[in-house]
Amino acid sequence: MINNLKTLSILLLFSVIGISTAWGQTYTNDATLVQKKKLSAVVKASGMHEKKKEATLMAVKSAFDTYFNYGIVGLNDDRPLISDAAAANSSAYLERFFDDKSKRYLSFVATYEEDKNPKKLPNNMYKATITLEIYTDALEKDLSRNNVKTSALSAVPKIQEVVYQPTIMVVPYKQQNRGYKEILREAEYVDLRNAITRVQDAFVKKGYSIKDVMAVLEATEKSMLLESNSSVESFDGHIINSSGSDVYVTVDAGYSTNAAGISGSIALVAYERASGKLLASKQANTQRYAKGTLTDVYRIAIGSIIDDFMKDITSSYAKKADLGNTFVLRVSTGNMATMDLNSEIASEGGYPLSDVLRKWLRQNALNGNFHVQGATRDLVIFDEIQVAAKTQDGHFQDANDFALNIFTFLKSLGIACDKRVDGNTIYITIEE
Repeated sequence: MINNLKTLSILLLFSVIGISTAWGQTYTNDATLVQKKKLSAVVKASGMHEKKKEATLMAVKSAFDTYFNYGIVGLNDDRPLISDAAAANSSAYLERFFDDKSKRYLSFVATYEEDKNPKKLPNNMYKATITLEIYTDALEKDLSRNNVKTSALSAVPKIQEVVYQPTIMVVPYKQQNRGYKEILREAEYVDLRNAITRVQDAFVKKGYSIKDVMAVLEATEKSMLLESNSSVESFDGHIINSSGSDVYVTVDAGYSTNAAGISGSIALVAYERASGKLLASKQANTQRYAKGTLTDVYRIAIGSIIDDFMKDITSSYAKKADLGNTFVLRVSTGNMATMDLNSEIASEGGYPLSDVLRKWLRQNALNGNFHVQGATRDLVIFDEIQVAAKTQDGHFQDANDFALNIFTFLKSLGIACDKRVDGNTIYITIEE
């Protein structure tokens, strides 16, 4: 009776968390896509086994079982990789693929890592959760070579949400009131520049587009030759804003040495360039290595956090599509302007200019959401405007894009104006 109850409790547990059984194995079909790449995909999955050390491999196998038989949202048009028509004749292939002796499935795994140590469940099974990178392109080619038919994409193309991968510039963390120019060139900061180079290389290897900070620095110097009395903050602001990057990442690094060896630390913080919004932050310290070098400890420290750091950046940008951006708009009249914000605009039904701007924002803000902080004859401040993260053609838009839209609208009304953008604040000055 006790054994029957124990068996029943295990079956109930399996039914609750979603378990499938194939080739004598039990698979937890909860694989989810973390990041899709050109030839591979990063997937999170879990696996269960009565032996703790086997639970991790079961998680790897469970990810493939889900992909083959159930599909992973975001891959293969959300369909199972193996078509229904091929299910009957794919058994020999799958048996070889999941064989515990050859472990052939591991040849299609770039890397995998446990998120936590396997957890013991009430049924005495162990559950492991992992993140792995699957060579999806190689897997599909292998199925084709073995005459296993994959699910065809739908005849009518399905519009999918593409996770935008931002362009990144890596810069030093500013310290001791020193600007980027000094830190990037003076001899005393050579170790920090070493760390910056290694962080930049890590992004390149992961397929991110990079804006080289030294190239941007030199271009900024040339563009500001005619500007006298440019402060350090003004110059550094020009470097960030003229870079053309979506995100800038600050790097702070340090190390210590003693008779026992060398240890290192690294701190990475990512900001959205347009708004200054914090996107991701990670910090790591290494153990002390008796025969290590500075290059070694920086490489180890960066390697321990870079994947999670990149995921946080990518995730933050994915959320932008739903949440949109928040901008501040300040519209004022110039010293020589003959019109003000109470001036009536004939082409807009004779409404005052401030109300014309409100009507335009109601149509162009995300879901019509904005807030007016205050308004006078010479100044109106919209302190919170929600703006869609993407344009209709799918491109991300920042404060500069939205400022241009406002400028173009006012120009269509025959109103001459000047625009300026500082972070997520837009300044429009009426000059008519």
